[in-house]
Amino acid sequence: MKQSKAATFILSFIPGLGHFHLGLMNRGLQLMIVFFGAAFLFNLIDFSFPFALPIIWFFGLFDALQHYDRIRDTGVVDDQPFFAWSLSTTRSSGGKWVGWVLIITGVFLLVDHFLPEFIRTALFAILLIGVGIRIIAGKSVLPSSRERKDDGS
Repeated sequence: MKQSKAATFILSFIPGLGHFHLGLMNRGLQLMIVFFGAAFLFNLIDFSFPFALPIIWFFGLFDALQHYDRIRDTGVVDDQPFFAWSLSTTRSSGGKWVGWVLIITGVFLLVDHFLPEFIRTALFAILLIGVGIRIIAGKSVLPSSRERKDDGS
């Protein structure tokens, strides 16, 4: 094993980077998306205490160290993502919670920013709500080539 535990620890201070160092690209990328996406949303909605960020940060740090030990002991790099990339609810991926988070965030944005900067915030909120509804309905976020053929396009 080329990776050191100290390097994994230090790189894990940026969520997902320690996973990249270990060769866990799916897991690292999803952790980065969740952490920086949460930071963006907390900033967008002017939330005074971003409670989820330290939780995500500590989870990423300890998860990378656990994977380091597992890879050291077994020699196997098993890059299982936290959740399936498709987010389809027809599988056991748990995509519905992502849809609900998007809908709730969109509704909160509409209510919280109704008067100031309404147009920009409303468009972003409607986008979040639409994506959330598609995920809950079990459809992919972007239409696949099969869906486009069925529509006659």
